[in-house]
This record gives sequence, structure tokens and C-alpha cells, in this order.
Amino acid sequence: MQTRFKKGAKIFDIAITAVAGMVSVGIMLYGVGHFGLQEAWPELVINFFYIACLVMIWLYFFNRLDSHHFNYWCSVLSPWA
Repeated sequence: MQTRFKKGAKIFDIAITAVAGMVSVGIMLYGVGHFGLQEAWPELVINFFYIACLVMIWLYFFNRLDSHHFNYWCSVLSPWA
């Protein structure tokens, strides 16, 4: 699989972002399980936009999304995330 970046530092940055995203989503799911959906639904909705941004980062990293579309969709989703 071909990646967009070749330098180790950039790949490390992407890996740290992926780990942070998984931890964030895990904490969100724990909050929903612990407090219940009635209390935690606003956080769940906000995190769906965050997950969409992480998916776009993943697509961009593996050359599935070009720069123009990546910038457009990040600008659309980032005010919500």
C-alpha cells in the first residue's frame, strides 16, 4: 500500500493522531456506557464528526483522497468536531 508521506517523522505524527483518535473514541463510548445515552448523546453526536475527520485523515494518508477534497471536507466538518 502506497502512503503519501515517506519521512519517519510524518508517519509517526499520523500514528500518534490515530492512537489519540482511538483513545478519544474509546473514552466517548465508555461515557455513553457509564452515563447512559440520555446523558451522553450530545458528546456522541460531536464525536461522529470527529470520527469522520479521522477517516478523512486516514484516506488522505493512503492516497485515497486528494488535497482539494481533503481541505474542503475538513473545512466543512471541523467546526462541528
